[in-house]
Amino acid sequence: MIGYSWVPITALFCYLFLFLTFLASKKKEKVIRSFMGLMLIMVLWVGGSFAMRMQLWPSVNFWHHVSVLGMILVPPGYYMFVMDFLAFQFTISSVCNEIFPFRYSFSLHSAIFAKQ
Repeated sequence: MIGYSWVPITALFCYLFLFLTFLASKKKEKVIRSFMGLMLIMVLWVGGSFAMRMQLWPSVNFWHHVSVLGMILVPPGYYMFVMDFLAFQFTISSVCNEIFPFRYSFSLHSAIFAKQ
């Protein structure tokens, strides 16, 4: 392989090995399913990167977009895995509190400084 092409192929094989290992196990627990989803996202990212470097069919631009999609999905994938690992119960209010943690402090400060 030319240059550093061995780095993405090694990572791709590691992620595929982990995914196939967990695929053979029982998927009763939500943590295992979310970890498998995270591994698929990583395979998408690294596989797109490797295919782009090797200039595989259909085009480099296509594999670039596959790789970027994988990169965009990594943070939500990690978030879902960590929340499942910690056995966090998802509700609408808990997700809103995670996304907007300063919502209450902003409304408190605006109420203090607002003229009444």
